[in-house]
Amino acid sequence: MPSASQTFTCNESAERLAERLRDIDFIASLVPEVAKVERIDDRTAQWTVRLKLGFLVRHSVYRGELLRADANGIEFQAAGAEARIHGIVVFHASTFTSTEVVVTLEMAGQGPMAAIINNAATRRLPEDVRRFVESLRSKVDAPPPQ
Repeated sequence: MPSASQTFTCNESAERLAERLRDIDFIASLVPEVAKVERIDDRTAQWTVRLKLGFLVRHSVYRGELLRADANGIEFQAAGAEARIHGIVVFHASTFTSTEVVVTLEMAGQGPMAAIINNAATRRLPEDVRRFVESLRSKVDAPPPQ
């Protein structure tokens, strides 16, 4: 399963980050290419994702679900007919007001397009993680990258 990770430090406590990331709509706002969100309940939403695979652009429906949220981090997934996206955000408290955050995104193609999606994910995931982190940094108190 293709995956990519990035680490950064922010000036918020792990508890405060966990509070913010317990919201499935907030998580969707961080995932690159989510075009539309329809909340089902506090932990689940339907995401319309814009997938660009070379010259092919598809809008696919995914079920976004918050699997775990606590002071140590969050885990979420978005499953659709063509692929499953798995996200893990881990918090390491540096001080009372500073937290190291590790973001990992994984993507696995499914069905007849699995090989094409996995190939594209291998190339795209580092950029997708960078964009996820950039979006998260902009919404929490994080100093700019060095």
